[in-house]
Amino acid sequence: DEYPELSAKSKNSPSFQVLVALALSEQPAAGYYRNNPNRPILHSYKYNNTQYQISITPRREANIFEATLEEKSATVVVRAKTTNTLTLDIDGHRRTFTISFEGKKRWIHDGQHHYSLLWVTPLPEAGGKREREGSLRAPMPGQIIEIMVEKGQIVKTGDVLVKLEAMKMEHSIEAPYDGEVAALYCAKGETVQADVVLLELTPAENES
Repeated sequence: DEYPELSAKSKNSPSFQVLVALALSEQPAAGYYRNNPNRPILHSYKYNNTQYQISITPRREANIFEATLEEKSATVVVRAKTTNTLTLDIDGHRRTFTISFEGKKRWIHDGQHHYSLLWVTPLPEAGGKREREGSLRAPMPGQIIEIMVEKGQIVKTGDVLVKLEAMKMEHSIEAPYDGEVAALYCAKGETVQADVVLLELTPAENES
């Protein structure tokens, strides 16, 4: 069998196909802008204390993606998508998944097993590595719901700069260091894709 993980032999960990389906269920509709459309979009999930990170790269053709998880990769075609169901061709194999969301929790049924996973936010942890080039990017696809600063404004570490609504949750993009807002590249109500630069922050002199 080309996909042994699809059998009922194990229900202790989610299969590659299950993780692909979850990641693609997070993908926005076509039409979102990205600074670099060829850069993979990363999705992370935790299951039984094990974290999985899968990358999804949109192809030029609509509804076609390249999915990669560690050493595994596949070409995936989205055949049908509703609020709670997703039908995919994964390297030519047709699969339908049922998916439910509640906050960061994800439930998925692959036709044989149920899995409950925890979505892991791509937002940096407080005190984490700062983005030294001075730009701040959207960590995930979403909609800008509030811009809290303006060009030229002085901000302190932890100040909220932009509020983003994604996956039915509100996320605050905070200043990773003291500095001055050098430029704004987003507007309230705008939909953005992961990795789009939202603003530039010039570090304070003592932060350089």
